[in-house]
Amino acid sequence: MKIAALPLGLGMPFLAAFFAPASAQQGVPTTIVGVKGTCENISLAGTPARCAPGAGVIYSVLPNGRVLITFPLADGRVASFVGEKDSQPRPEQYFLYLSRIRIVSNGTEFAAKLAGQCVVDMSRDGKIWLLVNCTATDENSEAYSFQFRGDGTPVDVKHPGASPQANRTSDLLACDKNACPI
Repeated sequence: MKIAALPLGLGMPFLAAFFAPASAQQGVPTTIVGVKGTCENISLAGTPARCAPGAGVIYSVLPNGRVLITFPLADGRVASFVGEKDSQPRPEQYFLYLSRIRIVSNGTEFAAKLAGQCVVDMSRDGKIWLLVNCTATDENSEAYSFQFRGDGTPVDVKHPGASPQANRTSDLLACDKNACPI
């Protein structure tokens, strides 16, 4: 994938808080991309929700191959769409095929299996994300959706394995693909 982002004020403390319930995990994401913009629409299990004011989106790739599209909610929870498969048939469009959603709040978590996809429309070089649009349905036919419009600025890409700060959270951010709560 040609994605080129993480200044959002969310960074590693945000990710550590999100991944804390999965404390048995090991390793750090191989790539983290932060995207600035505006949350336009979100629905969780058919219920409208709001993103945290001024929040962006974080795209991360875990060592086990899972990909997460993560965003904070206005009520303090953090939501992440999770997928194991993706494709990029054209340089300006990326597809993540969703397998679950995970919502974390104050050390507790909710997870549900999903079927759906996130589509990211971006510049041809991947440095500017224009739109993130996720739609999915859980096993009870409840709808999940998320639409985020990038602000037109370049994304910020980090490779945390090289960062001492990222290494402090290494026990929180990855797991064996067959025994992972994400």
